[in-house]
Amino acid sequence: NDFSRVIVSYAQNAEALKSEIYQQSADFIIEELKKNIQEHPFELQSYILLGQFYDVKNNPDKSEEILLRARELSPKRQQLAYYLVRIKAARRDYVSALKILEQLVSDNHNIADR
Repeated sequence: NDFSRVIVSYAQNAEALKSEIYQQSADFIIEELKKNIQEHPFELQSYILLGQFYDVKNNPDKSEEILLRARELSPKRQQLAYYLVRIKAARRDYVSALKILEQLVSDNHNIADR
């Protein structure tokens, strides 16, 4: 998972995203994360990383699908909600993004205090 985090962090660099080695690494990691989810279906971090990699690979539908599966495992996890909001906003689905954020506040009125 540490290797995955390093590779996903390079997604911030437009030149790195274009490189063949980055794309090959991302494809490899996606396959490994899918295997890890099969072997450890309750390990939330693998879902989060897989969702991020699908997003980096410009597959927001798959990213959302994976993150929604993760959210079934941990419905109150704010990190998942923020990733979903990001995907919804990138698609210009602001109504859905706002609903997710409103639910976060509804679930935890002290969210701004953290």
